Amino acid sequence: MEPTRIATNDRLSAAVCFDVLVFLSGQVPGQAEDIHGQTREVLAKIDALLAEAGSRKERILSATIDRKSTRLNS
Repeated sequence: MEPTRIATNDRLSAAVCFDVLVFLSGQVPGQAEDIHGQTREVLAKIDALLAEAGSRKERILSATIDRKSTRLNS
């Protein structure tokens, strides 16, 4: 069984599917400047990638969230 790659370029794939598993690469915000807009942008990207892979957020087993700052107003 070969993995299926989604949104692939020369360096990486935004998602890789293998059997019933889907692995997403790190997703970053686009143009939004505040934490709320950035969060919406990233979650929309995740939704789109999971949908293309035939899955959804409710099926996520593990997620890692990295933030530049731990303060909400930054």
